[in-house]
Amino acid sequence: MEQVKASTKKNSAILAIVTIVVVLLLVILVKEKYLPKLECKYIDRGNNNFSNERYRLAVIDYTIVLVINPNCASAYLNRGLSFAQLGDTQRAIADYNKVLEIEPNNKMAYLHRGNAYSKLGEFDLATADFDAAVNLETSDSDTYIWKGLSYQSQKLYNLAIDEFNRAIQVDPMNKLGYLNRGNVFYDLGEMDLALSDYEQVLRIDPLYAGAYIGIGNIFLAREQYHLALLEYDKALAIDPGFKDAYLARGVVFGLMGQSEEQIAEITKAIKVDPNSKEAFMHRGNVYYWQGRYDLAFSDYTAAAKIDKNYADALYSRGLIYSAKKEYRSAIAEYSKAIKADPNYTSAYLNRGLAYYAIQETDLAMADYDKVSELAPNDIGPYINRGQIYRSQGLYDLALAELNKAVEINPNEPIALFGRGLVYYDTENFIEAIADFMKYLALKQDAQIYCFIGNSYLQLSEFPEAVYFLEKGVELDHDNAIPWCLDSLNYVYQLSPSP
Repeated sequence: MEQVKASTKKNSAILAIVTIVVVLLLVILVKEKYLPKLECKYIDRGNNNFSNERYRLAVIDYTIVLVINPNCASAYLNRGLSFAQLGDTQRAIADYNKVLEIEPNNKMAYLHRGNAYSKLGEFDLATADFDAAVNLETSDSDTYIWKGLSYQSQKLYNLAIDEFNRAIQVDPMNKLGYLNRGNVFYDLGEMDLALSDYEQVLRIDPLYAGAYIGIGNIFLAREQYHLALLEYDKALAIDPGFKDAYLARGVVFGLMGQSEEQIAEITKAIKVDPNSKEAFMHRGNVYYWQGRYDLAFSDYTAAAKIDKNYADALYSRGLIYSAKKEYRSAIAEYSKAIKADPNYTSAYLNRGLAYYAIQETDLAMADYDKVSELAPNDIGPYINRGQIYRSQGLYDLALAELNKAVEINPNEPIALFGRGLVYYDTENFIEAIADFMKYLALKQDAQIYCFIGNSYLQLSEFPEAVYFLEKGVELDHDNAIPWCLDSLNYVYQLSPSP
């Protein structure tokens, strides 16, 4: 009996060991036979989703691949590209980093990470990555193009041209080298050189639609609008789904004063690419200029949904709230824009204006100071600080700010008007008249005529007072400046026959 028990126990142990071995063999078999197939399935599905611009679904698929195989470099690379398309640049960089941990010589990871760094303004890091890619393969002309595009985004045009030249030298038939060099020449205003490069692209590939866009842009810059439309139409004949061609046509119609046609073209672009934040932004801008704020807000919101860090869309939502005098909501939107882009000077400036509107003067001044720190030659903060100091009766400080504004731009009407008002308030009427007259040389304004007339009245120069006050009343069609007529009647009483 004891022998039977011992034998049974021994058999049970053997059975357990065999079971474990069989299970392990089955796991290995499944892993070796089925997991690679599963990995391929999700890679293919992720690639399909990416190709069809379903980037969130692509992220999910590539993540499943990485659960199956944590060392799959291509899944990290493609997930990084998907994050980049979703506007999540930091996550994209994290995935490119993983690629380079697995494959230190992966050229595409360096290129895409360099491009991501460029978008973040980390240009030194971007250049280092592009250089690393070049060192890996000096005969790849496209690598030089990526580096050139980074320089172009920094407005380092000569360096960009050097890189495009290298790309062309490596491959004289690389149309992107000529196209991008043409774009730089266009940015520099060298239209003949730009045209030559675009024409070279078409000699290499007569059906390259982007070159027709470039030529159309040259005609647009020369205000030859109908010729520009013809070039954009050529691009659309080659590629009816070319979003940029519709947007370009929209710009032409806008410059021709045909805003409804402009909206129609941008709407076509959105139909072609419903994820184009730029298209929603452009159409929103047209609605904004038309005063159709609800439609503009809807388009800016659509752009912000596509890219939650799209600072221009957030800023523009703030402008609409400001126009509606909903200042606290405006401040919230400007703050979001600043979080997305800490160097967004217009957002600081307009947030300052909103703070001033709700009498948060200290916060307004802090924003104006930030603009001056970021852009010392931006006259907006000087004008606005001058206005605040004037409202507080601190005329010396106001004058110092407005003097600086006029020094930066002697032909800015608002700066001249603001300084003229300080002179007017402090009874320096001759200086006030001088600034107001400079304003009128730049722009006709009923209010300015009235201030000049009142200044002459204070100097007892009655004929001049009558002339300018009458002109002010004549231009004040809506009687928005009632004191101007009062001043004129007062002069008539003092001098019935001026």
